[in-house]
Amino acid sequence: MPVDEVETAFDNEFWDHWEDGIYVDAFSGEPLFASQDKYDAGTGWPSFLRTIADAKVEEINERENGLIRIKLRSRTSKRQLGFLLLDGPEPTGLIYCIKSSALRFVPIADLR
Repeated sequence: MPVDEVETAFDNEFWDHWEDGIYVDAFSGEPLFASQDKYDAGTGWPSFLRTIADAKVEEINERENGLIRIKLRSRTSKRQLGFLLLDGPEPTGLIYCIKSSALRFVPIADLR
C-alpha cells in the first residue's frame, strides 16, 4: 500500500506487532521508533511514546475544519508518517500514531 493512501484501523501490518527491534522509515531506512516505546493506545495503528531521535521526525501544525492537528513527517524521506496526539500516557503524555505503510520493521537479531 502506498504511504499516502488511507490505512484501516486494526487492519494494518504493525498495529498488533510486538517483536523486539526498531521501526524505520519505509523509504529511507532511517531509524524512527524503538519497540520498547510501542504500546497499545487503542487507535488501531502502531503507537509510540517517543521517537528514537527528535531530529528524525518533523512536526507540522495543520488546521482543518477548525481543528488543529500535528502531522508527522520523516525529515529524511519527507513522507507523511502519521499524527502526534497530545493525550498519551506518562512519561511523555504523547501518542505518535503512525501508519504501518510508512514503516519497515527490523528485528533486534538483524541490528548491527
